[in-house]
Amino acid sequence: MRELHARKKKLVGICFGHQLIAKALGGEVIQAPQGWGVGVATHALHALPAGVTENAASPPDLSLLVSHQDQVVRLPEDTAVLAGSDFCPYSMLQVGEHFLGIQGHPEFSKAYSRDLMLARKAMLPAHVLDTGLTSLALPVDSERVTRWMLDFLRAS
Repeated sequence: MRELHARKKKLVGICFGHQLIAKALGGEVIQAPQGWGVGVATHALHALPAGVTENAASPPDLSLLVSHQDQVVRLPEDTAVLAGSDFCPYSMLQVGEHFLGIQGHPEFSKAYSRDLMLARKAMLPAHVLDTGLTSLALPVDSERVTRWMLDFLRAS
């Protein structure tokens, strides 16, 4: 990870990969005191990743499926926070022009998210499970974020 960073090689990290980027470059990742994040999570969008353009009418927030209890709590140097919420302040990060970290899961389907929550039922507090399952009725921005990842990787 550090060698890729030193060589400014493009990389996108999702969930654990997002956390690994931060940790490897001097940030801190801990088990979040607020507990598990599951289902659809919405975050305020502060900026777009490098190489990404959208029209002015694009939504000011971002919703993705999530499944995590660990979070980035201290940023590495040269890191911009692209999106965050009260629950997960550093949900999307960019390090320099070459690393993009996303805590959420643009690759998950709602059916997979539901099945994963049910498989982890014994680990999740009942209210977290119920809220997570109910949240699956909300729209997600998976295709939008997938386009961002591709645009980011293609940008020189």
